[in-house]
Amino acid sequence: MKVYLALSLLLPSTHGYIFASAVYENICGRVLSGGWGPGRVEYRTVSAMCWDDTIIDLLCKRTMPNPIPGHYDAAHWVCVEGLSCSPHDPQYMIWPDAGCIRLQSPSGVKGNGDYDNYACSAGILIGNDPIYVLSSISTYNIAYSKKLMGCSIVKSGTKDAIYEKHPCPQTSTFLKLAAKTTYQACVTTAVALAYKTVEFKWNLKPPGKLRPGKVHPRDLGQPSKPFSEMFRIVGGGINGTANHPVQIVIGDEESGDEEVAYEEIGHKETGHEEVGHEEVGHEEIGHEEVGHKVVGN
Repeated sequence: MKVYLALSLLLPSTHGYIFASAVYENICGRVLSGGWGPGRVEYRTVSAMCWDDTIIDLLCKRTMPNPIPGHYDAAHWVCVEGLSCSPHDPQYMIWPDAGCIRLQSPSGVKGNGDYDNYACSAGILIGNDPIYVLSSISTYNIAYSKKLMGCSIVKSGTKDAIYEKHPCPQTSTFLKLAAKTTYQACVTTAVALAYKTVEFKWNLKPPGKLRPGKVHPRDLGQPSKPFSEMFRIVGGGINGTANHPVQIVIGDEESGDEEVAYEEIGHKETGHEEVGHEEVGHEEIGHEEVGHKVVGN
């Protein structure tokens, strides 16, 4: 244990550091702890929240010397070098948690010569824990964006849709994807596009900072794992046919969402008592809120 602690002090506090849980990695300690001997100061991480796509808002507790009951310090960690902030919260935790992860953009292919105007992406196989994502479907060609007559997220190999809209909205939807289940994004295009190749993409990104008083990351039971490790891309499912290019985009670099509509659909509140940073003296900095549509599975 002493060897581990000694080595940890030599690690650089680079903000390009990848971690799933600021609490587990004690990022407050990396930011605020310092000094030697009797003058050394140490902190532990109480909670972490995504302030935006790259900034983690930390709530820290001094553990030595002379910890003050009920006193907390604020700190921030910026995810750089292409990393993004994503909420992570094991079900046994009360306080919110977050980390810096690297998002990926795998792709799939959907075929030419398919004149029923229906296409599905490759599948996403969810791991051992359910995850919560912001999901949207859009076309690469802006001229085709209003010709998506319908879109859905289905369990692969079935017609069981957890989300279905006609026409396909341009806003993001908050989805729960069940553990050990494969999902596909499917679209129906206008008849006028029957003989055209339509490229579309399924945009997935972590929920980031959610609107207070609605759905809180800790109420979602988000597993403490990197977002990109919570699922894997599998080959085209039963509805996949040949040549229309389909891309599954992980992260928000290509999503183009400027505003997200908010509506709760089939989501049950967990009953957790809200314990925000404000209640323990943590000052929140003004931030424009963005709502989310919530769809339960």
